[in-house]
Amino acid sequence: MGFTIVISGSGQLSGWTVCLVIVAMPLAAAVAHRRHRRSGDTHDPAVPRRPVATVLLCLAGCLAAVTLTLAVSAVTHARIAGPVRWSPDFVVRLVYLDEQAIVVVAVACALIAAARARSARDVALCVVVGAAVAAAGVLALSNAGTIGRCFGSLSIQYAHPPTAGGCITSPSSLWLRQVVPGAALVSVVFVPAAHAAAVLAGRCIGQARLPAGVKALGWLAAGIAGIAAITGTALWGPAASAHGVEPAGSIGRDGWLRGDGYDVRLIPSWYALPQAGNPTRMVISFPSDLGSAAV
Repeated sequence: MGFTIVISGSGQLSGWTVCLVIVAMPLAAAVAHRRHRRSGDTHDPAVPRRPVATVLLCLAGCLAAVTLTLAVSAVTHARIAGPVRWSPDFVVRLVYLDEQAIVVVAVACALIAAARARSARDVALCVVVGAAVAAAGVLALSNAGTIGRCFGSLSIQYAHPPTAGGCITSPSSLWLRQVVPGAALVSVVFVPAAHAAAVLAGRCIGQARLPAGVKALGWLAAGIAGIAAITGTALWGPAASAHGVEPAGSIGRDGWLRGDGYDVRLIPSWYALPQAGNPTRMVISFPSDLGSAAV
């Protein structure tokens, strides 16, 4: 189960508290680590650090988060009917599913990094790993509605998307404020426990080095489990999000309005564009080659 933290304007104090917790945890761990090294009272046995493994794990997590978001979009395009995909209820549910899935992937990567950590500083970096993976997932999620213009099989709005152009947009600040702090906070809660469990397990099992073949099989099994989890989520999520959603209506036929002398395609959520100055008037924007029209 994933968690997202919403920082709204009405809760500025809570928002600042969340940000301070996220920043203070790794900072405090780094300061404590430096003091421990300078004190000279106790010396831990030299353990080789593996920053490369942590970086590779972060990159793998980012790839998994992006792949999961794109896979959900592809399954939505292939298995969910167009009129349902145009419904705002379905889009909201699908975005919420993607947010939670991204948080789960990010926290899982942070926990794996914590289990392999060898110092307090490494444990603090695990939170950064989770936040980085969540940020990569948000970049893909921000473009889930427009990427179909360049890759038709990923469109969650059109059966046949418009011509290519504008498929990559800037990330949504709202989703960044929700997903990234959410993943970091959940990591702050569970990363120390994962590190402590790994240390305890290492003491119980012993410090004997595993053969390279056993390690390779372990990573292979982890990769297969990750692929299976992404595939299962992609197949289940869109259908679950569409459950109980009513079609958007007769205009849901891929957005086309045809009549005597005109052939116009509406943009998604056209019904949600009232003008602030005149709520009874609605302006619908069309591609630049068609100009614009007011309804």
